[in-house]
Amino acid sequence: MKSISIAQITDLHIANEGEKPNGIDVRSNFLKILEKVKQASVDYIVVSGDFCLHIGVLEIYEWIKLQLDAVGIPYFVMSGNHDNPAMLASVFEVEDFLQKDELFYSHEIESFGKLIFLDSTNGLVSSQQLSFLISCCKNENKSNLLFIHHPPILADVLHMDKNYSLQNIEEVHSAIEACMSKPQAIFCGHYHCSRAITLPFLNTTVFITPSSSYFQLNPDAVNFEIESKIPAWRNIIWDGKTVKTSIKLESCNE
Repeated sequence: MKSISIAQITDLHIANEGEKPNGIDVRSNFLKILEKVKQASVDYIVVSGDFCLHIGVLEIYEWIKLQLDAVGIPYFVMSGNHDNPAMLASVFEVEDFLQKDELFYSHEIESFGKLIFLDSTNGLVSSQQLSFLISCCKNENKSNLLFIHHPPILADVLHMDKNYSLQNIEEVHSAIEACMSKPQAIFCGHYHCSRAITLPFLNTTVFITPSSSYFQLNPDAVNFEIESKIPAWRNIIWDGKTVKTSIKLESCNE
């Protein structure tokens, strides 16, 4: 293969069966997004956190896993601030990656490089994870992509920056600076909107992906304000040297 394709889906906020938070059928949207991803014939799927509506619920994790397994595409899971890392790891059978109730790990794709997954469930990236990140990126000849639920930046999304931003952004930047091989790109969710912000001093770009089955926020509103109910996913094309990415909007509520 000359390149691989990765579908990033995020911020599912799946509710209990029959429940439609904010009038949105999140389960139906998720299934339709999965169908779109399947039609795109991607090589991998990354689910970058917030599987559940408010808190981790065993039955919801089990339902999501059943749907992902049915697609037949290899996938990776991460925890978000509305998740329970231990419960998620148990259901998705990745307990080996759970350390002190944090789910973080890397996966190497031969001839391309590493995918690195961090856990920001608690609103920050712990010191053990920052050390792990540096160790993953100690070979300057190896490429990598970094996935983390919270953006390690302020993104000019007023409500989220003010109330729900990552707590230790500067520490994450310091860890990335200490990496011999800087992440070629950083992929996030959490903000329920689309952003691409280049960080020249870190030689990387942060890409924020909209919610894949719930609402999108108005980035210019100081208070909580839904801008749209159109779910989306991110397509990532990576050849180990360059990254191309685009947002795919899907009118799943129609």
